[in-house]
Amino acid sequence: MLASKTRALVEDALFQVLDNSVFRILAVVVLLPILFFFVVGFHPDEVSLLWGTWSWSWNDIGLTTPDARSKAIDTVLSILIDGLGGVFGVLFCIAATAFFVPRMIEKGAADLLFHKPISRAAFYFSRYLAGLFFVSILSTILIAGVFAGLALVSRHVEPGIFWSTLTLTYVFTIIYSFCMLVGVVTRSTVAAILLTVLFWFFNSCVHGGWSMMEMSREIGPFVQVEDHEADSDGADETLEVDDRPALLRWLHTSLYVGHLILPKTGDAGVLGHKLRQAVSPPVYEDIDAAFRIERIPSDWTRLPAGDVQPGHPALAAELGEVVLAAASDAGAVTVVRRRPLETSSRTFPSGRVLERKEKLSGAYDDLLEALGEGEPVDGWTEFPSFGYDENAGLPRLDAANARATFLAGERAIEVGLMRRGDWIYSFELQRPLESPPDEVYAFVEALDVSPVQSDWYEQRFRAGAPLAYNPTYSVLSSLAFALLLLALGAWRLSRIDF
Repeated sequence: MLASKTRALVEDALFQVLDNSVFRILAVVVLLPILFFFVVGFHPDEVSLLWGTWSWSWNDIGLTTPDARSKAIDTVLSILIDGLGGVFGVLFCIAATAFFVPRMIEKGAADLLFHKPISRAAFYFSRYLAGLFFVSILSTILIAGVFAGLALVSRHVEPGIFWSTLTLTYVFTIIYSFCMLVGVVTRSTVAAILLTVLFWFFNSCVHGGWSMMEMSREIGPFVQVEDHEADSDGADETLEVDDRPALLRWLHTSLYVGHLILPKTGDAGVLGHKLRQAVSPPVYEDIDAAFRIERIPSDWTRLPAGDVQPGHPALAAELGEVVLAAASDAGAVTVVRRRPLETSSRTFPSGRVLERKEKLSGAYDDLLEALGEGEPVDGWTEFPSFGYDENAGLPRLDAANARATFLAGERAIEVGLMRRGDWIYSFELQRPLESPPDEVYAFVEALDVSPVQSDWYEQRFRAGAPLAYNPTYSVLSSLAFALLLLALGAWRLSRIDF
């Protein structure tokens, strides 16, 4: 008996979807982005339209790096899945399914349904299941079509995008539980849609505000307070103090509590990106330093660390271990190294201990002194936070960076320094003097070290992290929030007197 009732409810939920005219319209709409990947081809040297009828080289459209094809595909998929699908797609699905509960409890429909030997809660959950069918079918059609288009036309196989079907359904699972609760309380489809949109907006503001304040606090304190006790060299010590107003600290705490309690729908995109990365992991990643290198361009070959010959003997001693090295077809070699920051501490007569960490400018001066004869040609420049030097051949950084160029026989050696957390990373680029710099900077341009807020959060969002960044807690707490709303909705439905 229970099996037959369950089967009947599932069939009813599926009928609610297939009989929905909006579902059929959206099923046609999702064919448009699928068609895009069948008529636009992303090839190693060019992008084509209508199977080669028109084509443009990557240089023609402003993408000059050797991995332009991969970057273009990643950008388009991000816009489609995380932007159009993750926001507008879910909103359209909410608008199309919000009437399921209000229509079910209308006077005539309720009289017809609730005289059957099935509990009201079972009917309520069947409508929730109908919503999940709605979005999962559409997302499966979209992702499968995009995968087929990329594989057949662009010859690019990206199995990791199938995780997006799960993440899109996961977002809808959480948001739709709120929509159903509003629907059963207000009995209004319009109210269910509007309040759900407002809830989603408020929820995103809480998590986004907390993330922004956390990032700001970590990158640097708001106020630096001078300590006028001189050290042994006669220089004043500077003690960094987070001296924010009480209101700002209260706001930060409130956002933190909200981040822990409210469902974290934004984490679906982060989780989906990490799952896609698990299929094609970055070539190098340092989680603690929030630093990773996504890929090596196609015309570069990775070198074993033991085969790396430093351009100057002092480089290996000053810059530490080799974490990645690659050689280009143009005869250039890029070496990425890292070493820990040097730290020192001083105890004042008051008993306070001040720990000082090595500054990037000091590391640069030590490097120039060790190079000796390597007199810099371009000198060195220290850029402010979020600075970017178009001519430096280095990526956009979230901290000061330094760059020096010196000659070593027939080769130019360029060294860039970057501080990430408690580490100093260096980029050593050896290139023939006759090689145009823009041809050999491609490896450095492929580095993913941009201080974008979402990227900052994603690099801390990992297993074993504190609760605020823990993916297991994020998923379980969000699902628990959805289950609580579903339970409240079912309880409210049971209390209505028709």
